Amino acid sequence: MMSDAALAKKAGTDHWLNDCFQDIRHYIVDSIRKYDIAVATFDHNKQSPYLKEAIYSLETRSDIFCVALLLEGETTLQIDLEQFTFRENDVIIALPDASKSVTHIKSTAVIQLVAFSADLPIKLNIPEYFFDYVQYYFTSEFKPMWSLSKEEATHLKHVIDSLAYYLNRVEERTFGRDLLMGMFSVFMYELGALATTYAEPLPHTSSRKKQLFLSFYRLAKKYFRQHRDLTYYADRLFVTPKYLSEVVKELGGATATKVIETFVINEAKILLATPSLTIAQVSDMLNFSDQSFFGKYFKRMVGISPKAYRESRGTLEGAP
Repeated sequence: MMSDAALAKKAGTDHWLNDCFQDIRHYIVDSIRKYDIAVATFDHNKQSPYLKEAIYSLETRSDIFCVALLLEGETTLQIDLEQFTFRENDVIIALPDASKSVTHIKSTAVIQLVAFSADLPIKLNIPEYFFDYVQYYFTSEFKPMWSLSKEEATHLKHVIDSLAYYLNRVEERTFGRDLLMGMFSVFMYELGALATTYAEPLPHTSSRKKQLFLSFYRLAKKYFRQHRDLTYYADRLFVTPKYLSEVVKELGGATATKVIETFVINEAKILLATPSLTIAQVSDMLNFSDQSFFGKYFKRMVGISPKAYRESRGTLEGAP
């Protein structure tokens, strides 16, 4: 049995870990809302298991593109149902609509992450020839892992460090946003240059069940705000709701309905962190018929009401 002192220490640690997770998630979503970009370095040894949840909170967003450079250690991710083990100097390319989850992170892992709005390259008026080039390499047709040389990895780290520098000073420097966008363009061109050497096509060996799972997953990420009914997705994919749920459960470990519910609740939590939004507005944004129905739905999934969740978690000025 743990002593009172040990219990108090554990409670304090648990509280710190929860705050750590909230800070990471809120920083990323807030930075992307304000500037379309977030840059962060995750040290798993210091930030504990909440790193997994922080990465997962990004994966539930269908409008965010992620690029990560593994500086130290090792991590295993499942992307579109395929397992990939990333090691030092590897780059992870996580597409907005991909199915992804963290299965293992070594305690020594240090990961540098750049997350950005999927439409940011379009906003910057990047030349059409380069945009077509990027669209070719940054698709699910290519492996989401690039194993860089040490020299290339060191250079990419320098570029990401520079991107973080301009992001952290965007409000205080003259032409701050222009400098940030210019550095982001450099970052994109560097990725494009690396793609020609390191991007490898995936073999076309997907089963029909896997294709169905991935098609459903991408549809759900795109339309969960408008459609929570499984029948909608089954009709779009020309299968019965029962068969769709069986396949999703078999390959993904959760029913299709649960996948949709997870997207809805994670988005609701992010919206509830916005002090300028009323609970009724959050309900409308997620296409619930009224606030009462949203409240019952949220409480059934989370265990507390939206109001209680907002009060217990606190709010973040300007979260998306």
